[in-house]
Amino acid sequence: MNASNILFNTERRLRAPWRLVFFVVVLFVALVLSAWVEAAAEEFAAARGYQLLVSEWGVALGTLIATWIVLKLVEGRPWKFVGLNPEAAAMPTIAFGSALGLVAIAVP
Repeated sequence: MNASNILFNTERRLRAPWRLVFFVVVLFVALVLSAWVEAAAEEFAAARGYQLLVSEWGVALGTLIATWIVLKLVEGRPWKFVGLNPEAAAMPTIAFGSALGLVAIAVP
């Protein structure tokens, strides 16, 4: 067994554990960068006497960026592979997800 067999499968794609490691590394970098952008945006708004209405958006942004990078560079798959296709943005799906989130927050 050589190093190539440890990293790649017979289809010449990264094996699952290495894809996971790659995602975690990319996620870390994306989260750091998006947290920096979020802090800069909040500081920019605060310097002008404003307060951003939405905070903690850096985690969602960083996760989306990391997912996009891994989907394009490693997996070579579309957004549909992770359930983020245009059909997922349909109003019934959004309404159901919002209702589920409301129940999860409201029920002690």
